[in-house]
Amino acid sequence: MAELGSKTSRMIKSSDEISKIRKAVGYTEEAIATVLAEFKRGMTEKELEAIVKKLAADKGLKVRFCLIQGDRNSATIHGKPTGHKIKDILLLDIGLVYKGYHGDVTRTHILNPNRQMKKIYSIVKKAHEKSIEGTKLGAECMAVDAIARNIITKSGYKFKHSLGHGIGKQIHEYPKISRKSNHVFQRGMTFTIEPGIYLRNMFGVRLEDCFLLKNKLHKLSKLKIPEYD
Repeated sequence: MAELGSKTSRMIKSSDEISKIRKAVGYTEEAIATVLAEFKRGMTEKELEAIVKKLAADKGLKVRFCLIQGDRNSATIHGKPTGHKIKDILLLDIGLVYKGYHGDVTRTHILNPNRQMKKIYSIVKKAHEKSIEGTKLGAECMAVDAIARNIITKSGYKFKHSLGHGIGKQIHEYPKISRKSNHVFQRGMTFTIEPGIYLRNMFGVRLEDCFLLKNKLHKLSKLKIPEYD
């Protein structure tokens, strides 16, 4: 019960905590942008991971996780970087820590687009946008998860994880944004929204941003989401 109380007490963030989370998200996005700027087709996942680690070390930051997955590897949820040489699709899910607080941002870049990749990407992007539109004060977290889940499942695909999670001192905090959540969106919450589709042995697409809820929803992530229409 003590742990439950601790998690519940961390749901609402102070202005100082929000400032640190905002900084962590900014550094996380800088890491993603740096990887994209230095990437050349044929580089390995491990080589890109090294770019993130160097940036973090230069800034005195901790890398909480660095999920860099190319091509078929992107179909594995939360797979670790390997020696695979990236050719067609690149998924970057990175989290840096600033003064004990976490960032968490994911972008998927299609390097060699085909019809199926663009179709899956457009479904995930729609799920991302519509669930953001539905995130308001007093809304049930379960209902917002259902927005994204329905878009993905009605398109004929599976949504294999929760839509999002609270973020702060821990990478996964309350609120839970899942189909089984009993949480309600409240003022002062910081959290992620991250729908995804994963086609086994082919590729995966996930888009993730961090948010702050006050009287209205504020997007803490500023990194552009690619378009593949």
